[in-house]
Amino acid sequence: MFGLKKSPLKIGKHSKVDPEYTDPPRSNPFDSDDELDNKQTLKPPRKTSSEPNLTAPNVSSNPFDDDEERGNLLHLWEQITRTHNVAVEMDHDLSRVEKAKQDDSLSDLSNLLGELKDMAVDMGTEIERQTKVMDHFQDDVDELNFRVKGANQRGRRLLGK
Repeated sequence: MFGLKKSPLKIGKHSKVDPEYTDPPRSNPFDSDDELDNKQTLKPPRKTSSEPNLTAPNVSSNPFDDDEERGNLLHLWEQITRTHNVAVEMDHDLSRVEKAKQDDSLSDLSNLLGELKDMAVDMGTEIERQTKVMDHFQDDVDELNFRVKGANQRGRRLLGK
């Protein structure tokens, strides 16, 4: 899980007050004894034949100077260009279809909003009409309350005398 490595920091030796006392050599307490032994005896691994050779071969001619190679590269380039152009056309076609769908959806939404507006205007007109009716009704209720109070006062006078 964790690699056992020594710290890259070098700690310099300090001069001691007592020159007769010398420190014993210190090792990293986290290093194992086996690891210290392996560090001294490790050798670089040998390359096998399956590993790639990273050294450049001695080629005196340019591989692109060959007419056949140039023809193959030109053919690949043309194929890539055609594929790219087809992909661009498909993207444009899809975007046209998507834009047409969005236009249809926006048109439907606009029609629905127009209908909602008409309904809201009708509701406002109906509320105004009913408010006027309620105002007349309130006037009639006020008149009836006035008459009932007067009738109650006359009745108390007649009964009280």
